[in-house]
Amino acid sequence: MERRETSIQAIEQAVVFVRTPAFLDASASRLLVVELAMVGILAETVSESIIEIQQKADRLGIRYIVEICKEEIGSDQIRLWDLLEQENRKLPMEHAIYLLEKQYPPANFT
Repeated sequence: MERRETSIQAIEQAVVFVRTPAFLDASASRLLVVELAMVGILAETVSESIIEIQQKADRLGIRYIVEICKEEIGSDQIRLWDLLEQENRKLPMEHAIYLLEKQYPPANFT
């Protein structure tokens, strides 16, 4: 990912964009949104290009984008974009949820 200047600083907002391309079945993104809501993280599904989503997230102060790609649907893998650290990585959905929950812990997080 190309390094860029960003206005994201010390974000405490527990909001995530879940990117699912329009041609994919939305069931995977719905499941992820529900799982994130269960740990107190608001998620909004979007289908714009990753660059448009990054720009929107930057304007709104949203640190993370979870991207569900066509080739990752059957493998339970997602791509987690961290706009503050300016990195992205592919990992299992459960691990991504754990990392987000760790970043934005609910009251009963252990």
